[in-house]
Amino acid sequence: MVSEQPRSAGRAYLESEVAARARHDTAEEVRTSCSFARAERLLGREYHGRFLVELLQNAADAWRSDSRSHDGRSRVAVILGEGPALLVANQGSAMTPEVVIESLGHIGASTKSEGEAIGHKGIGFKSVLEVTLAPEIYSGLQGDEPGLAVSFDPHRARASIMDSSPRWEEHLRSVQGLDLSDELAAVPVLRFPHWVDALPNEVARLADDGFDTVIRLPFDPGSAQRRGLSEDAWLKTVRQALSDVSDQILLLLGSFTEIRVEDRLASTNVLITPEWAAAGPGRRLDDVRILRNGVASSSWRLFRRALPGRTAGKGP
Repeated sequence: MVSEQPRSAGRAYLESEVAARARHDTAEEVRTSCSFARAERLLGREYHGRFLVELLQNAADAWRSDSRSHDGRSRVAVILGEGPALLVANQGSAMTPEVVIESLGHIGASTKSEGEAIGHKGIGFKSVLEVTLAPEIYSGLQGDEPGLAVSFDPHRARASIMDSSPRWEEHLRSVQGLDLSDELAAVPVLRFPHWVDALPNEVARLADDGFDTVIRLPFDPGSAQRRGLSEDAWLKTVRQALSDVSDQILLLLGSFTEIRVEDRLASTNVLITPEWAAAGPGRRLDDVRILRNGVASSSWRLFRRALPGRTAGKGP
């Protein structure tokens, strides 16, 4: 169980850091926030089409860093549901308020140890800004209450900045290349999380199903309009990402017993599972079949070799 004191302290820490970030007393502080905002948008473009793969990589890292990972592999659920919204649920180490502040709110920073995770630069999550400027993160869901429950909203972030920075708009006029007609152009979305007091129903159901972390990416009409996207175009983008969950991804990440890909709006459900024929004594080859809804989709032969200075793991 997660004690009440650490959870309260985590929320207080997050809210204190966000309040400090909202205050801009000098033109240089405003330019710094503009730089963060530009970097977020740039990463969103450079990681175009990869947001779901990045979240699956994060899920694999979360399981590898959890003590339970010594007992096997974990489950992942990817669900397109009402809202519409995309939810990605995983098991493993919880995301904390410190991670949100120290990693998501920076560029090229991470709380992951280099060499011990697929990603260590803290940029993967920023890829979700391709589909929404209002992502939500719920983690530590197996405690009495979540250890983390935050959402992001650029309009709310701007309001906080304006309340705390009387000369914000004046200083913005000194920033070269800024589109002043876009009031959100200078707002770095992921630097301003705010706490969510009640879990959405679909997140609570995933918590009941044993998942530790849920990322919720809702269709955000405001950000979609800024990109010239309709709801239909947003759904097309998300469904393309669902179709890109390949057998190779499950195989290469090597941390999952299953990835469930469910489009509730279209009433489709695909369960992707690996079937391992473990290597015997002295063997370096594993035979693996990938099943989709119980039917073989592909077969693989994996060659294993431990790298110098590294311990051989469970994955390929």
